[in-house]
Amino acid sequence: MATHYVSSTGSATWGESTNISTPCSLATANANADAGDLVYFRGGTYHIAAGGRAFDPAHSGTSNTNRITFSGYGSEEVIFEGSSATAENNDVAILFGTRGSSSTPSDGNNYISIKNFKFRYFWRHFDWRYSSHNELSNCEFTGYGTSSRGHEMGYLLYSSQHNWIHDCKFYYWGSYSVSGDGGIILEIGINNPDAISDWIPEKGHCDYNTIENCHMYAGGHHVFGLNTARYCVVRNNYVHNESWCPDGDCANFLPSGKCGYRIWSMTCGSEDGGHNLLEGNRVGYGAQYGGPNVRYGAGSGLTIGSDSNICRYNGFFANVMCGIRIGASISSVSTDDNRIYNNTFFHHGWNEEYWTQDPHEEGVYPAGPINEDDEGALDIYRCAFRFEVARLRVGNVIKNNLAYDTWSVNHTWSGSTHYSAFQTAEGNTVEHNWTAELTAGEQNAPKFIDRDCSTPLNGWPIDGTERPNLRLGAGSPCIGGGTHLTTVSSITDSNTIVVADATYFQDGTWGSDLARSALYADWICLTPGTTVNYDHCVQISSISGNTINTSTAHGASAGWYVWLYRKSDGTRVLYGSAPDYGAYEYEGTDVVPPTLLTASIGTNGTTWTFNFSEPVKFGLGGSAGWAVSMSTQGAIALTYASGSTSSTLLYTGSKTVKAGETVTFGLYYSQPNNGIENLAGNDLASIIVAKSVTNNSTQGQVYSKSKAGSAGFAGLLTNVRGKRTVSKSVGGSAGFEKKDTKRKGYTKQNIWVT
Repeated sequence: MATHYVSSTGSATWGESTNISTPCSLATANANADAGDLVYFRGGTYHIAAGGRAFDPAHSGTSNTNRITFSGYGSEEVIFEGSSATAENNDVAILFGTRGSSSTPSDGNNYISIKNFKFRYFWRHFDWRYSSHNELSNCEFTGYGTSSRGHEMGYLLYSSQHNWIHDCKFYYWGSYSVSGDGGIILEIGINNPDAISDWIPEKGHCDYNTIENCHMYAGGHHVFGLNTARYCVVRNNYVHNESWCPDGDCANFLPSGKCGYRIWSMTCGSEDGGHNLLEGNRVGYGAQYGGPNVRYGAGSGLTIGSDSNICRYNGFFANVMCGIRIGASISSVSTDDNRIYNNTFFHHGWNEEYWTQDPHEEGVYPAGPINEDDEGALDIYRCAFRFEVARLRVGNVIKNNLAYDTWSVNHTWSGSTHYSAFQTAEGNTVEHNWTAELTAGEQNAPKFIDRDCSTPLNGWPIDGTERPNLRLGAGSPCIGGGTHLTTVSSITDSNTIVVADATYFQDGTWGSDLARSALYADWICLTPGTTVNYDHCVQISSISGNTINTSTAHGASAGWYVWLYRKSDGTRVLYGSAPDYGAYEYEGTDVVPPTLLTASIGTNGTTWTFNFSEPVKFGLGGSAGWAVSMSTQGAIALTYASGSTSSTLLYTGSKTVKAGETVTFGLYYSQPNNGIENLAGNDLASIIVAKSVTNNSTQGQVYSKSKAGSAGFAGLLTNVRGKRTVSKSVGGSAGFEKKDTKRKGYTKQNIWVT
C-alpha cells in the first residue's frame, strides 16, 4: 500500500516511483499496481499505439477500502490519446477483463477507481467484463473522428455489477447513412438477448450498477442503453442526441447537414432486466434539427423494453418523436408493470429546422418543416407518451405526469386523426395526468421558469440554471394537482404495512454499493384522507412484495393513502396538500428555518424538552446532533423519544441529572444535514452559542465540598427543591462542612454547590 507517480516520459522502477521526482511509465503502473495503491499521473498527453491499452491492470483491489486508484494529479490535465482518430486500430482506453466471448469470471478486474482523466480517439473507450465494484469518475470521453463507429464507446458486460460511473462526460460516437445508423455511447448489458442463440443469463446480468451525474450526447443508434441489468440506479444525468454528425449522407439530404437519432434504449427479457430506478434525468433533442430516418421512434427520448422499472421525476423535452414509449421495436418480450409517474414532457413531436433568436417572445413556437423525412408518416409517434400496441403491454401505470405543447394534439401529417399527449392501451392505467397546449394561452400554461430549448448544450449542469428550466413558477395550474400513489391494505404491526402496490417505491438496496452512502430508501407519507398533513411521514426500511417495513412507527390504518415524500437522493418531492403534476415540485415560499425557543430538564432528571418556533420533524440526518455536559454527571447523550411534527421534541438523557446541577458545556446543536427541520424542509441552524437550560430535576443531592473548600468559585446558586439560596463569595466555600444528620440535635441541611 503506497503512493506512486507516473508520467508520459517516466522510466523509473516501480519501487522508485514512490518519489514524485522519479515517476514510472504507464506500462510499469499497469503491471505492478496492487490493492491499496494510489497511483497519480502527472499532466501531459499519453499516446497509445494501435492495438494498445491505456489501462489494463494486472491486479485488482480486494475490497472497497483496499482499492487500486488511478488518478490525475491535482489540477494537472492528463490526456490519453488513442490511434483511432481516422482509422479503427483496435486500441482500448480501459480494459477490465478479457475481450471477447471467451472471457471468464477469473479474467475480471475488481475494486479499481479511475479518476480525473480525459480520453480521446480510441477504438473503444472502455470494455468491462466480469468486472465489479469499480469506479469511473470525473473523466471525459470523446471519440468522433471516423464515420465507421458501429460498436459501443463503452460497454459493461458479463455480470459486471456494483460499478459506479459518475460525474463523467461522453460524446461524439456513431455513424449514419440515409437509411441506417450505428454506434452507442454507453451500453449496460446485452440488448435484445433473445436474439442471441447462445445467451445464458449467468453470463450477462449487469445488476446493481449506478450511473449518475453524467453528461452524455451525440451518439449513433442511441446514446445510452440499459439492457440485461436489474436493480440499477440511473439518476441526475443529462442525455441528448440532436443532429451532430456531418458524415456521409447526412451532409447531402438534410438541410442542417447533420444527423442525430434516438436517445435512451432499454431492451431485454423479463427475467434478464428491469426493476431499475430512472430518476432525475433530463432527456432531450432526439433527432432534433435532422435525423437519418426519423421513423418508428427514431427520434424518441426513452424506449422502455423491460419490466417493473420505476421512472419518476425526469424531464423529457424537444424530442422529434415521443418522450417515452413502452415496448421496443427489437424486443419480442413483455414490457409490463412499469411505474411512470411525476415526469415532465415538453415540446414533443416538433422537428425544428431553425430557431428564431427568441422563440418564445410571442408565446408561439416558430417551427421549420415538420418531420418531412418521416417515411413512416407516423403521427401517432409524435406525442409525449405512447405504447407499442403491436405487442401486448400490461400492468403499466402512468400518473401525475405533465405534458405541454405536444405536436400530435393539434397537428397531422399523414391523415386527419389527432392523438392525445398520453396514449392508452388496454390492460394499462393512464390516469391523472395534466396536458395543455400553447394555443390554450398563457393562462393555461404550466409557467415553466424558462422554456427556451434552443441551445442543447446549455442544459448542463442540472442545478436550476439549465435550459429549458421546467420547474414550475408561482401560480402554475399544476401545483397541488397530483394524487396519491397507492393505499394501505392492512396493518401488520407498528412498523409494517401492506399496501395495494409497493412497486412505486425502492428501499435503498438498489444500485452500486459504492454509491450507497448517497442512496436513501424512499420516505412516504401516510394520510387518512386525500389531503397531505405530514403527521405520519416515515422512511422505508425494506420492501418484500407489497409489504413495507418502516424505520419508525408509521401510525397508519387500513385504507389510508400513501404518497412519496423524499426520493432516492433525499430530496423532498412533496409540499402542500398534494403533489404537483410533473417532475419538479414547487417548494413554495417558506424558506425560514425553525429556531429553538427553550430547553429544560424534567423533574425525573432524564426527560429533556425542546420547544421550537414551529412544528419540526427529522430529515435524513436523523435526530442526533446535541452536545451538553452537566456539572456533576458530565457529558449527557440525548436520544429522541417523541414529538416529531409538533413544536415540542422530547429526548431522554443517558444519565439522571441531579437537582441543582448546571450546564458546564453547551447546550449546542450541530446540524447533521437534514436533521431537525420544519415541515417545509428548512433545517434548524447549528447552535454554536450555548443555549441556556432550565433544570427542574428533583433527583438526588449534591453536597458541599469538605472543609478544604473550593476557593475561587463565585456566583449564585438556587436549590430548586428546597428553595434555599446560598451566595458564594470570591473567598470560596471554605468553612462549609457536611454535618452528620444521624447525630442527635442536628437538622439535615442540603447545600448544593457546583
